[in-house]
Amino acid sequence: MQDCATTTMRFDTQTALAVEAAFDGGRITSDGGLVWLCRMDSELGLCEAISKCRSGERGRDAIR
Repeated sequence: MQDCATTTMRFDTQTALAVEAAFDGGRITSDGGLVWLCRMDSELGLCEAISKCRSGERGRDAIR
């Protein structure tokens, strides 16, 4: 079963390398990387470690 009418898409580049996207992955999920990242963050504490290195202050003009 194919849910997408376009099976491949080519992108113009400024180099000799061709860039092509294929949409024939079947039943896949687009958030699979987030599941892995969440698990690694839980095990390693990456987000917490990064937050300790960052200042919590922001410029008032950057906040909307």
